[in-house]
Amino acid sequence: MHESELVIQKLKNFDGSLISTKWKVPKTKRQFAHSLNRILKLYYAINKRQLYYPELVAAVKELAVYFKLYIIKNRPDKILYYMTELEKVIDFEPPVHFVRIEQLRIKEHRKCSVCRVPLVNPAYLVYIDENQTEVRSEPTGIFCLRQLHGYLDNLRDSLKVEWEIEAIRKEVDEHGGQALRAS
Repeated sequence: MHESELVIQKLKNFDGSLISTKWKVPKTKRQFAHSLNRILKLYYAINKRQLYYPELVAAVKELAVYFKLYIIKNRPDKILYYMTELEKVIDFEPPVHFVRIEQLRIKEHRKCSVCRVPLVNPAYLVYIDENQTEVRSEPTGIFCLRQLHGYLDNLRDSLKVEWEIEAIRKEVDEHGGQALRAS
């Protein structure tokens, strides 16, 4: 098994906090690899923990597009193993439809699905599946969910500026695939 495949397998099994890591624009190759792993870790955690909050899913998909463009343009050494994973993130559609957030006033001592800290009054994301049955997510701290979404929004805005995403998109639109292969 290749080293990248082992890393991806570890990311799929991650069970820790999603907001304890730093969500900042990578400046070095090492930071880039760690940021890319964080995006994939978040994607797998969304699936594993049923965090199909629409804004969160949209932010992760948009970040995956940015990383894909950046990899093709600047890091062709990462293409082989990470492009298929990024394609999965970009093409991802939640298997259920988000309906509402249900906050219970019943004291339950559960762990937050985002940060893994004990909750007293957990909230649940409620979905409807294809059979029109309501499905609840794992217990979630709404503050943590919104905080994570805020971190991703800040990262997305920073990446747009730092990586000049719009310039890369414009170059692709004008010159097609040749613009990406030229670098």
